[in-house]
Amino acid sequence: MTAEQRRWQAMRDQAQAYLRQDFAQRAVQRYRSRSQLNRREYILIAVTTAFCFISVAAANWYLGDRIQRSNLARWSVVESQINALRASI
Repeated sequence: MTAEQRRWQAMRDQAQAYLRQDFAQRAVQRYRSRSQLNRREYILIAVTTAFCFISVAAANWYLGDRIQRSNLARWSVVESQINALRASI
């Protein structure tokens, strides 16, 4: 066994000391006994999803419009520089 393998084993042993012996079985049993979400959880999921979509849409609308105007202004400067360069040639 290499030094790295011994360190990993020591970390596993230390982590197992924090858990009860039947931790995995209890976790699986708790999941199986409560496999369906209740109504409040569905409402919370729906509200959170709606809030996220609205936030993203508002940020995209606000920032997208601002960035669009900034880019158009910069390109108009570039266009005037190109026109000046063409006129000087």
